[in-house]
Amino acid sequence: MKKQIVIRCILLCLAVVLISSLASAVILQYNKEQSIVRNMQDILTAITLQSDGEDPASADYPGLAKRYAQLSFDYRITILNKDGTVLGDSHSDSADMENHADRPEIRQALAAGTGYEKRRSDTLGASMVYVARRDGDVIYRIAAPVDNINATMLDLIPALLAGLIVALIVSPILASATARSITRPLAGVADSLKQLDSENYEVKLLPSEYDELQPITDTINSLTRHISDTMRELSDQRHKTDYLLSSMEDGLILVDNEMRVLQLNGAAQRFLGENKPVEDGRNLLRYTHQLKLIDAVQSAVDNGVSSLFDLESSDHEGMVLSVHVTAIQSDWMAGGKANGAVVLITDVTRDRQVQRMRSEFVANASHELKTPITSIGGFAELLTTGVVNNPDKVRDYLARIQSETARMAALIDDILRLSCLENSAGEPGDRQPVPLRGLIEETIANLQPQLEARHVTVKVDAQDVTVQAVPDEMKTLVQNLLDNAVKYNRDGGSVSVLLQRQAGGLRLEVADTGIGIPYEDQPRIFERFYRVDKGRSRKVGGTGLGLSIVKHVVAKYGGEISLKSAVNKGTTIAVTLPLS
Repeated sequence: MKKQIVIRCILLCLAVVLISSLASAVILQYNKEQSIVRNMQDILTAITLQSDGEDPASADYPGLAKRYAQLSFDYRITILNKDGTVLGDSHSDSADMENHADRPEIRQALAAGTGYEKRRSDTLGASMVYVARRDGDVIYRIAAPVDNINATMLDLIPALLAGLIVALIVSPILASATARSITRPLAGVADSLKQLDSENYEVKLLPSEYDELQPITDTINSLTRHISDTMRELSDQRHKTDYLLSSMEDGLILVDNEMRVLQLNGAAQRFLGENKPVEDGRNLLRYTHQLKLIDAVQSAVDNGVSSLFDLESSDHEGMVLSVHVTAIQSDWMAGGKANGAVVLITDVTRDRQVQRMRSEFVANASHELKTPITSIGGFAELLTTGVVNNPDKVRDYLARIQSETARMAALIDDILRLSCLENSAGEPGDRQPVPLRGLIEETIANLQPQLEARHVTVKVDAQDVTVQAVPDEMKTLVQNLLDNAVKYNRDGGSVSVLLQRQAGGLRLEVADTGIGIPYEDQPRIFERFYRVDKGRSRKVGGTGLGLSIVKHVVAKYGGEISLKSAVNKGTTIAVTLPLS
């Protein structure tokens, strides 16, 4: 590099000398020419001043031209008529000269009073400068030879040779010093790049003494910072990815074309029952023996077939897993571009339970509605065909039809109410202050006929508590609790109602002395259409949805419900609700 810098500096110096000489010659030639032109203009001015008193008709123009030439340092003087006819010339016979009307300087003088032109004279065989001046009907022209650029360059050859010699002597010394000063910081840059190649990203170059090299220094420093920041970001992204994968509720497994596990998050380990640390490159068979899963992954790897299926966990009883196996193809797989598979495992136990409950709900609702409809249809058919003529029987059948119709309407009302509660879960609704003590007393008053018929007594211990709620929902809650306490009580039994404030909320407790609920049925008592004694429930007019509705109302307001019961001793249901 130093040698190249020295050679180029020498060539640059020589080129500068040559260009400077050429430029000097051009400038000298131009200045010389302009000086001659100004001198010629002054001479023409003097000639026109001397010729003002002469008679043009009797003037001796050839003699005047020669006399003026002698007075003007032997410049060529030509006198012409305005039509271009040569009247006299100091260096040629005017009679032999052609008309000069087409000469540029003559045309300029006729138009503007003065004219100027530089060209080669065919008569004298040299480069000439012509200056013309009009004085009335006469035009005076003066001509002088000028050297061309080649002649000027010849005059500068000695100075040019001296400059070249000095340049050849001085330029190598200066070039060598310049090369050393330039390559010194470049050597520092090269050393810094070597450190970067060695993954030392903390290197930092000091500012260069040359402004031209400063961008390189700044670029390397910026590159160093960028690489360091990028490595830090990659490390952060890796930690974030690991954190996200470990925090996922869904299991994720990444398998390559040889069934080796490349990625396995914590959820997948839990679903597969694997507690050992994950090791890269272990075969999928080391993590699970579920043949359905292994076959699906093998099919995705070999044939590119994706699949979706449910799988019962072998390590968690009752858990249902939804497995989605997706075939993928990527360059970063082992062995280059190859097939692989991504397995996404989701716990859908609750979803499948909900689907089962919905199916059971539809079946139960259909069954509950079919019974009264069938009964109504049978009684109606008997009455329509006239088979029954006994007035007492007709009234009995009509009463049964009315009873089944009321039961069916109550069932539909409960279904609609339950559906509204499920659809409005989490929505505030049109809430108002609801005084629960007054609502309890109103409900007991409405149940008074049933209480008197069964000789059931009610004891109320209620504080004045007001809750912000939808009035109809609170009414439904209280009415279902009290209605069940009366329906499933024994004759001559009692019902106790307790309403009191507690920290941050209220507690409503309804206890009866009825038939009670067997221990094995208690976990399902809040399910839709679930009855402990179906015959008794239908006999007392129950729909099997009351406690399910109560549970949904309590859940909507963020409360809790609890049950305590013993067979033939009674049942106590307690509801706690927040007041805020």
